[in-house]
Amino acid sequence: MMKKTLLPLFLLASISLQGQEYLKWIERQSDFEKIQNMAEDHFKNKDLGRGSGYRQFKRWEYLVQDRLGPDGQVINYNRMVWDVAMEMKTKGGNTQADNTEGCQASWSLLAPLDEYVNGQEGYNPGLGRVNVVAFHPFDPDIVYIGTPAGGLWKTVNQGGSWVPLTDHLPSIGVSGIVIHPQNPNLIYILTGDGDGADTYCIGVLRSLDGGLNWEETGLAFAVDQTRRGYKLVMSPDNPNVLMAATNSGIYRTADAGATWNQEVFGSFVDIEFKPGDPSTVYAHTSNGFYRSTDNGQSWNTITAGLPTGENRVAIGVSPANPQYVYLFAGPASGDGFFEGLYRSTNSGISFSLQADAPNVLGYSIEGQDDRSQSAYDLAIAVDPDDAEIVITGGINVWWSFDGGVSLFITSHWYYPELVFNGLQYTHADIHELVYNPLDGSLWCGSDGGVFRSPDDGITWEDRSSLGATGLSIMQFYRIAGIQGDPNVLIGGTQDNGSNRWDGGDDITHFDGADGMDCMLHPLDPQIQYHTRQNGSLRKSLDGGADHFGIKPGFTSGYWVTPLAMDPIDPEVIYAGYRDTVYRSANGGEDWTAFVPELEVGLYRSLHIAPANTARIYAATDLRIFMSDDTGASWSEISAGLPAAAESRITMIATDADDDQQVWVTMAGFVNGRKVFYSPNAGSSWQNVSGSLPNLPVNCIIYDASEPGGDNSVYIGTDVGVWFRDSSLNDWIPYMTGLPNVPVFDMEIHAASGMLRAGTFGRGIWESPLYDPDLTSPTVACPPNQTASPGAGCVLVLPDFGNLALTTDNCDPDPDILQTPAPGAQISQDTTITLIAQDWEGNASGPCTFQLSLADTQGPVMDCPESVLANTCDGIGLYDVIWVDNCTGGRRSIERRAGKRVRFPHRDHAGDLELHRRQRKWHILLIRSDPRRQHGAFRRCGDGRNE
Repeated sequence: MMKKTLLPLFLLASISLQGQEYLKWIERQSDFEKIQNMAEDHFKNKDLGRGSGYRQFKRWEYLVQDRLGPDGQVINYNRMVWDVAMEMKTKGGNTQADNTEGCQASWSLLAPLDEYVNGQEGYNPGLGRVNVVAFHPFDPDIVYIGTPAGGLWKTVNQGGSWVPLTDHLPSIGVSGIVIHPQNPNLIYILTGDGDGADTYCIGVLRSLDGGLNWEETGLAFAVDQTRRGYKLVMSPDNPNVLMAATNSGIYRTADAGATWNQEVFGSFVDIEFKPGDPSTVYAHTSNGFYRSTDNGQSWNTITAGLPTGENRVAIGVSPANPQYVYLFAGPASGDGFFEGLYRSTNSGISFSLQADAPNVLGYSIEGQDDRSQSAYDLAIAVDPDDAEIVITGGINVWWSFDGGVSLFITSHWYYPELVFNGLQYTHADIHELVYNPLDGSLWCGSDGGVFRSPDDGITWEDRSSLGATGLSIMQFYRIAGIQGDPNVLIGGTQDNGSNRWDGGDDITHFDGADGMDCMLHPLDPQIQYHTRQNGSLRKSLDGGADHFGIKPGFTSGYWVTPLAMDPIDPEVIYAGYRDTVYRSANGGEDWTAFVPELEVGLYRSLHIAPANTARIYAATDLRIFMSDDTGASWSEISAGLPAAAESRITMIATDADDDQQVWVTMAGFVNGRKVFYSPNAGSSWQNVSGSLPNLPVNCIIYDASEPGGDNSVYIGTDVGVWFRDSSLNDWIPYMTGLPNVPVFDMEIHAASGMLRAGTFGRGIWESPLYDPDLTSPTVACPPNQTASPGAGCVLVLPDFGNLALTTDNCDPDPDILQTPAPGAQISQDTTITLIAQDWEGNASGPCTFQLSLADTQGPVMDCPESVLANTCDGIGLYDVIWVDNCTGGRRSIERRAGKRVRFPHRDHAGDLELHRRQRKWHILLIRSDPRRQHGAFRRCGDGRNE
């Protein structure tokens, strides 16, 4: 339960777009189109390079536009996914959590299994972003980390190996972790990705068994609440008190999460308890610094010695000097030097500036650039044993030994290590700096993983992948393979560029930035193509060791600009940009632009029909076009498809033997609008969504290798993979063992019979391809049953399916067909027949059992009130009414006033008997139902059965 305080301490100030990062815009606007227009105006004629915030906005835009509400509004799509997944689980257990459904689906992690290797031209390798780090209260070897889309992870050997704890939960990020100080099995997590909004916050979850199972607490955000959580803290002296800093305020619970109160409004990004005095709490918003002296129940603003307008501030405290409070302030805009490092020596009552130079938020080793992206990442830590040692994180890590007056860079974002004046490597963009209080080690969470320093940040070791089970948290946009070798894949990832897998446990990073679409030459896998964001197309002739740009012209493309390669002639490649599809006949050396008649916008999907390589399909978000002459001319084939912002086209596939048969998948949360099929190259469309859950469908792939099947396609959704072919009446889930994260792309290697899936948060996975289920289920009936009829001595048949035992090689819960059907009415002993049927229609032989009717219900009488009599003479007229479930009759008996009655007395029908006990009259009904085999008695007056 969540309560809201009605008296906020401040009102949100109006925000000027200029000087604000994209996160500030989206928290005050829900109309997606308006947000896009605001961003376009803001970034117009600006440098869109590092630190501008442009890349972070485009990531958010790409994810959100495919997950809008039915009215085109921005929604908390993670709450929507959570609710749909919980409904799936309730109806049939079709989620990874139950390890169910999917004939011979058996997903396993393919890459990365261990660590990254930096290639010749790689420069910022990593395994994926880490938002938050937390520690076990007793054991320094046990560490927890939270990721933006891959959930919660745990190591018991300081990063020697890692295990995921939330794969069974649907698509969550983690931005806050707290562990009960006396009971480490009690763990709380603040969900979502506050820094990047890759996932929204659904609230705070709790585990009572060390992370095996999770439950929602009273802080739960709804679909229309696009909340981002930044930090979760627990009171050191009262573990029942927790506080969550979010973009909608500070929420507090005093009963271990059962109920929460919104104590203060505003966009809070950091919160800390004063060491040794948990009644004092510090917090910060873009509006200023806040201080509480009553354990977070009321708050006051502090302005003495502080700047105004800074877009984000991180708070640092240390038990070595509890009076110290450090504020690490970003600038008032996305560009420019940092605002400064401030310190209070009186528990946050007033502050003074320690330093505002060099620019410790930028990329430069000397701190002389004007870059910053502090709205996206900002961190500070103070040594628990020496409050003068301060560590700050922006893009790099900086160190101070004198309370922030002097600042020195200690790690750099550009790999390899020891290149820049002996600096070691931490991946760019520092989201977390925190000391382990048990051993004094410093931990760093960045866009590339988690790093550990034993000496206050002077030296660093990557703890993402020290053993055979590293952090498999890469967020893949696209993957590509070839049929000639099952052990070659390349893929583009968020934050960690483009990477290549060659069959081992490691993955090789060969280009930085955000990696996007990619292709491999089928005859020579050393020839590869890959893109950075917005269509920066590059080619390598040596497996990524060297690569060079081949982008056509000066155009720009979609965030994930689509590529396609001719299945017959791999020298022929295509790329879709704004208003134009480009074709090259020589591997990108020269390009021909094909311009459809209309200005259609950015292309997001391309597909060349393998059955006829002259036929090309190209789609924007809302329109699809077809060419049957290798792109020389185009026709629109959108008629019959949805044309709404909340139902965008995500991907195209065709039959391997018939270029006329084409499928398109749809994003969004419009129920029943997921997959469309055309048998005639788009002249008409059929909705083949079937009973798919209401989740975005991100990708589709056609399988030409299925034995005995036709029109065999797989789709990837925000929760798992689904399959359908012409032998099935509907889609079946195909996700056994697959974590519940979005699947963004798929590849099939036919010779090995494997399906590969690139996930957005959990790396690349593979499973054997679908094999048709030709085995019938079995069913074992329950023993013979006895039931009591209802009114009119009629029984309405229940559903006996839950009493039957069934088994099947694929379907864990076959349907039960019952004869007579549930709901039928019977009035005599009946034979019940049950047949089990799996999802492909295979049926078992029948089993039977007997259902006997036995009347076990006594009659019901409506007696007169008891009468006290002074004589044995009759005292009045009695009319006794009774009903029974089988006879349904009524009988009455009269005893007239003045007529003498002797006791005991039996009436002439032999059914009623009068007794006198303690001078009261009692009427007993004996054997009221002649069909019964024994008597049942009911005493008038007290209603007891005898």
